[in-house]
Amino acid sequence: MTSTRPYPMSFIRTLTLPAAIGLLAGAAPAWAKNEETLQPVSVAMARSSARQAADGIVLRFGKSSAQGADIVVADVQSRGEGDATGGNGRTHSSPSDETVCRRAFDDALARFAAAAKAAGAAAVVGIVSNYKGSGERDDPATYECHSGSVHSYVEFKGQLARTVPDDPAYPASGFARVDDVQALPLSDEGKSRYAAFLAQPGPRAFVIYEDGGWYMSWGRSDAAGAALSHCAGEGKRCWLYAVDGQVVWSADVARRFGNVSQSPGTKGAEGDNE
Repeated sequence: MTSTRPYPMSFIRTLTLPAAIGLLAGAAPAWAKNEETLQPVSVAMARSSARQAADGIVLRFGKSSAQGADIVVADVQSRGEGDATGGNGRTHSSPSDETVCRRAFDDALARFAAAAKAAGAAAVVGIVSNYKGSGERDDPATYECHSGSVHSYVEFKGQLARTVPDDPAYPASGFARVDDVQALPLSDEGKSRYAAFLAQPGPRAFVIYEDGGWYMSWGRSDAAGAALSHCAGEGKRCWLYAVDGQVVWSADVARRFGNVSQSPGTKGAEGDNE
């Protein structure tokens, strides 16, 4: 049988000051880390690991993104966990909370994707943060992450949809039908590329450069923002022509979408498809 008792002060006085402080600190109770942060959706979704986790399932954040969707299963919870060790049990270099939160984000997406595929759904819409069911946080630009000393957790609630709804951030302009290739104000080569764009899976976006060029992005929830960011990265001006299943282009330049900041939650995303 063992017993514990306080160290006598005569013993502590024989220690150096740093050692004595360490001894007393070791006897103090350890408080577990528990921090809540808001992380940007666009940064998390811009990574290839997030797109791999989504596995082709379209993801739309914010309750309004569920409007008009053909819902298959409502109120599906997805709890993701991120590990500071990266799954190998070693922490030689301590990753930031943001890094571990993104691992939890990816895990939550993978669980959503698995649930969607099992239900025959093509998208998860109306995604909101809902940690431990304590209350929904509806913000399409950020998600809630709870970080401990080793693990971080992200918990979402969303609706499984049978088809991919149009992006509510970019309403149809009425300029043309999305499949009317000849209406596109580009050269024959540009029209040919647009025809190829129409065969790509959603989410998808096609932009037209001021100088007559074009660019397309697909297979990511921030496709429109990614395409606009690509233009900005080249230092060129462009406008969205089509987003998903609708044309958003307008003959009036003032009514076109040409700035990534016009799309909530997409600032900083990068395009990766040509």
